[in-house]
Amino acid sequence: MLTSNLVTGEVANFARYFNEHLMPELIQDADKLKYYMENEGTTWEGKLTSRLNLKNKVVGEADFVAIANNQHPETGERITRRNAKDRRIAWDWTYSSVKSAGIALSIGGHSEIRALHERAVRIANKRMEQDLLAQANTQYARGYEDVSEGLWCSFTHHTARAVLTELKDGRSAYISDPALHTHSIHWSIVWSESRQCFLALENHRIKNQATFYQNVYHSVFSKSLKDAGYSIRLTPEGRYEINGVSRATIEKYSSRTKEIEQIIRDKKI
Repeated sequence: MLTSNLVTGEVANFARYFNEHLMPELIQDADKLKYYMENEGTTWEGKLTSRLNLKNKVVGEADFVAIANNQHPETGERITRRNAKDRRIAWDWTYSSVKSAGIALSIGGHSEIRALHERAVRIANKRMEQDLLAQANTQYARGYEDVSEGLWCSFTHHTARAVLTELKDGRSAYISDPALHTHSIHWSIVWSESRQCFLALENHRIKNQATFYQNVYHSVFSKSLKDAGYSIRLTPEGRYEINGVSRATIEKYSSRTKEIEQIIRDKKI
């Protein structure tokens, strides 16, 4: 599944989201965090990395906050012309793997699944970059310009947000189910070759084509799983899962899905 959420408003809130949600739990341990940033940390992606001197650079809080503030991470200069408080900062595109992949990774110990998932995410994001738009308005009409240089950074998580779950002994506890997913933060910054300047991203085309990028991701991921030796089965819903992870196991670790379905029933949506 692929979903997107628009990020607007106070940069301080987005910086807090970076520290409290996007970065791994290792953030609580300074030594482990340093190791993560030096050896496993996510890097900046997209063609704009060259223009902003971010190519192959690990994403850190200082650069993340600078970009969120519409500032060049090295010079501090404003990137795009408009800098209103309510401007669109970024879009959080979230790629979610099939449930069985998350279970096989987190519980079965199949660590290679994460790399296959992240490769599929990278390919889908690069395809998305080919369809970027910027506004090209004149005093007479509103128009758009095709651009092909974007900027994003991705953060992979192995579990879903914790859900209050009733235990066998009658007690309740917040438990996180296995759920392999990646947050790709696509920044509202593009480069106009014709005007030789940075512009704000116009998101409506890639938003309308979200199903296409979702299909790119799943096509690459499912084929990569097969190539790696995993057997795939099709589900009655038209999706796919990894053989060896039963339907009962998938349902056991689908607390958030059950919670959402219960809300839908309660509110008669």
